[in-house]
Amino acid sequence: MFLGLILIFLNVLFCLIYASKKSYIRWFKENKGLSDEQQMRDPPFTIANALIFPVVASIFLIVLFFFLKKLEILLVIYMITISFTSLTLNLKFVLDERFGKQTLTIFNKTMSKSKFYSTAITVLLMLWWVFKSDTWLINNIIGTSLILLIITVVRIDTLRTVSTLFALLLLYDVFWVFVSPYFFSDNVMVKVAQSSGANFQDKTSLLTKIIPNFLLKILPNTLEMPIKLMFPKSFSKNSQVFMLGLGDIAIPGFLLSLLWRNDMFLKHTQDPNQIGNGNGNGNESQKQNNRQLATIHQSNLNQLEKEIQKKNEHNLTLETNKDHFNQSSSFVPKQKLSDLRHSNHFLIMLITYFISLFLCFAIARISDSPQPALLYIVPFMLAVLYWRAKNDEKLALLWKVSLDEIFSKNFNPNTNTNSNNDNNNNNNNLNGMIELDI
Repeated sequence: MFLGLILIFLNVLFCLIYASKKSYIRWFKENKGLSDEQQMRDPPFTIANALIFPVVASIFLIVLFFFLKKLEILLVIYMITISFTSLTLNLKFVLDERFGKQTLTIFNKTMSKSKFYSTAITVLLMLWWVFKSDTWLINNIIGTSLILLIITVVRIDTLRTVSTLFALLLLYDVFWVFVSPYFFSDNVMVKVAQSSGANFQDKTSLLTKIIPNFLLKILPNTLEMPIKLMFPKSFSKNSQVFMLGLGDIAIPGFLLSLLWRNDMFLKHTQDPNQIGNGNGNGNESQKQNNRQLATIHQSNLNQLEKEIQKKNEHNLTLETNKDHFNQSSSFVPKQKLSDLRHSNHFLIMLITYFISLFLCFAIARISDSPQPALLYIVPFMLAVLYWRAKNDEKLALLWKVSLDEIFSKNFNPNTNTNSNNDNNNNNNNLNGMIELDI
């Protein structure tokens, strides 16, 4: 039993930390115009998206509940496409660091090594999934890649948006798990989750009419969809499994990735070794000068915050390092595990998430019935988040001001119309100030 819990907690921990780091790097590159994956920046997930998301999800759930048999072929095509895409992109991200811009020539066509190897590995993994989808390991590999892709691509803009999304999805989970049996004579969520697979032997399914007979003979009886993480409670042959839906990881991951970006933003706007050079590689005299400037500005910041508190005004002044964000096009922030020590908000919310997740598993064990994880995750995380924001004005700033807005107004050289004036002032050139109303 404890083996399965340890495995699932380690898997979730990897997903949340790694995806949050990827999300920050992607956000930085997009704001700097360095992204080679797309010509336009991904639009942020706003409060309007948060309001409509549970409605769309509910409609999708109802359609699957009533017409799953008729939509099996579309579900299979969709899952194969998105699984292939997520595996390829995640593998390419890792291999890019290994091979860089190295290329190879195949059939007189030149392509990057990272793209070739990521595609080849993905094809092998997809074949493994199609023929052995009942194996928990391959399902977890694909499920993990989907989580990483979702958290990386979906970028919540503000804490107000994520709070709204959390509250609505809590209602969504509770309704479709506990209330739906009174309206649909069955538990909609549980039935869809248990039926989320393609049956290649069912003669009433459209799959058997579309797929050629020779393929049907070599395909397995069913194709399980990687919509949840599964870990055996033991390695015995007929062991039961712990299950956790991908949404129970990805949804909290939206908040955690936002907090990671916020923590890294504050780290690079307040670390004196970063001021003026962006990577901390300057000489000692330069660093000493930067520390002195940082001390002066920190003193000014403290005085300003005291005045703000006295006047009870709702504005905030942050000490910032413009040079870190206005690097040359070759500069991309390196994210290491040691950066966790700078991520106070991220770490606190990560611990809160695991406590609530453990509580969910404990109650499921005691009651011997599946529990909607968001029922425990959302109240705990929101309570701690509001407590942290109440005691930290820099975090409260994110309630309705996005990091995209701060970045574009203060660190994007294309939007900085006062650069000539800034050059006349060494202090402002090395260490600017942001003032935002909240």
